[in-house]
Amino acid sequence: MRLWFVILLAMGLLACPGETPAPKTDTDAGASTAPEEKASDPVAKGPALVPTDPATWVIETKTRDRRNMVKVQGSKFLRGSVDGDGHETERPRASLRLETYWIDRSPVTVSQFDRCVQANRCKETTFSTGRQKKTHLTRPEDCNYGVEGREEHPMNCVSWFGARAYCRWAEKKLVTEAQWEKAARGSDARTYPWGHDAPTCERGCFESAGGKACDRGEDAPYTCEVGKAETGASPYGALDMAGNVWEWTDDGWSPSFYRDDPEAIENTSRTDEHPVRGGSASSNADALRSARRIAIKGGATPAFVGFRCALD
Repeated sequence: MRLWFVILLAMGLLACPGETPAPKTDTDAGASTAPEEKASDPVAKGPALVPTDPATWVIETKTRDRRNMVKVQGSKFLRGSVDGDGHETERPRASLRLETYWIDRSPVTVSQFDRCVQANRCKETTFSTGRQKKTHLTRPEDCNYGVEGREEHPMNCVSWFGARAYCRWAEKKLVTEAQWEKAARGSDARTYPWGHDAPTCERGCFESAGGKACDRGEDAPYTCEVGKAETGASPYGALDMAGNVWEWTDDGWSPSFYRDDPEAIENTSRTDEHPVRGGSASSNADALRSARRIAIKGGATPAFVGFRCALD
């Protein structure tokens, strides 16, 4: 298990309310022994899948950071998991309607985040770098900022506050949980961005998938360059929505949010914890599901968390 995860857990920076502790063979907050959604139950899977057609993707370069964004057409979608499947924090499953919005096609990269730093809008107090000395809280070799050759890797080791600052600088906002989930799974309630099939090494940045190790080369960094696995694209063409890094969302965290207000599309509660979504390079298949949600303290800067922005 990676040292930084053990330390974060011990220091109370990592929160996963109501969940069973991760097995020792997994390396981040996504590990779980909870059952996955039943493949034999069509209700658990939602409507029949419509194959993702790249011809339907609407991709445009927008706003100050000139990043590619994909258009998510307004419609209803199924959020969460059905009763009896998934995890308690994902229940109950509910139908929500979101208006049309745009979301970054891939997580914000180091090179893009650096533009915000150079503009003095992203403060060094909100992220950890690969140049700093090793401390009891940080493995600098896992942090991408300042490491040569990782300019197109996701900006990780960044706090929720740093992610929000970047999105504001880019004339966007940090994506909400509902926006993130719809962009990942579409309106047909797919288990993963690509469908219901189990993760494979070709569909994203994983250390292992389908019971086998993914060959990422000797001495590979923790993360991968973003946007390299189009076979793992979501129905709208968004990439890296499973694996690579978990992603901050703007909402406050409540383990009972879905249960308390099933039709609410945003949790504005004041809390020092925030949901992260999508799993990371070291997550198991359960954590890579598009419905999976865990909580991280907003001031934490773990290497397994990055972010992307949205535009209404």
